[in-house]
Amino acid sequence: MQQFVKKAFLFASLAFAPYVILVIIFVLKDPFRIHTYPPYIDGFHHINRGVVTTNGYLKSSNVNTVIFGNSRSLSIRCEDLIEFCYPCKKCFHFDASGDNQHGFAQKVKLISQHQDKLNEVFIFLDDQAISTTPHEPNRFPFVRHPVYGEKTWMEFYFVFLSQYLKLPYQYAHLTKNHSMGKWWVQELNYQDCSFEESSADYRSAKENQIELDSLSFYRNNSELPQAFEDVTYDMSSTQQDSLQQIIESLEALGAQCTIIFQPRYTRTHPSIETLDAIKKKMPQTNVFDASHFDVILNNDGYWYETSHFRPIAGKMILEAIYSGEIPPHALQLP
Repeated sequence: MQQFVKKAFLFASLAFAPYVILVIIFVLKDPFRIHTYPPYIDGFHHINRGVVTTNGYLKSSNVNTVIFGNSRSLSIRCEDLIEFCYPCKKCFHFDASGDNQHGFAQKVKLISQHQDKLNEVFIFLDDQAISTTPHEPNRFPFVRHPVYGEKTWMEFYFVFLSQYLKLPYQYAHLTKNHSMGKWWVQELNYQDCSFEESSADYRSAKENQIELDSLSFYRNNSELPQAFEDVTYDMSSTQQDSLQQIIESLEALGAQCTIIFQPRYTRTHPSIETLDAIKKKMPQTNVFDASHFDVILNNDGYWYETSHFRPIAGKMILEAIYSGEIPPHALQLP
């Protein structure tokens, strides 16, 4: 019996030793960068940008401009915005993968608890970001920071730890089989979504440069499908009311709000009825529809894949808005 117990203990030790080692690495190395903040380097693990940017906001001070958006808005960089909007100098990009109005509302509440003044707020929307439904709250790329109250710190850590202990995940990590394309990682790895002054400390001039022939590279190496047909979408009354509440909370902080519907390679566009409804309910808000920006839509070189446009396209969107090429929406229906 004693021999059996020894063998069983030895077997259990060998079986569980790798998991114990992984738990120790998880605690010491913070592989998902749960406790880091922008600017940061993705490394080999998929980073929960919502957690990272929340850490960044809580660490920041004197923020006067905020950009809300999902992973597509990541290519709208603070350093580019500042070129066209000088008062936006203390800019913070509060993005998160898969974020939508549910996440925006949480962040606005957090901001209201930490400061009493904002100058400018830019909200980037598309057919997914208009949703008010929580985005897969139990998956590690989308779980919300505990500061928002959806999960306790224990539940929050468990979401990441359980993913880290999965053998298929470890295999993908060890073989560097990442979901994010290498060119996207290379171009965005060092991008700063916080104050522009700090970006130089983390990014060399070469890493920050967008080469003149990069459009040709992406266009010539593109594996994007043929052009999609244009499709319009509507915001429900619930979604409109949610957006109005977000805008009113931001205006209470003194913010001038700007809503920008960003382009999608899939050519989804907000309907005229939706744009008119937003303008009627939120008359002090600037509303721009960049979803028809054909210069970007008709050139594969501006896209990583069908979901995400590149920073060079993001800067072009800002330039088109501030130059008047993309005019603010004016009421079109009675």
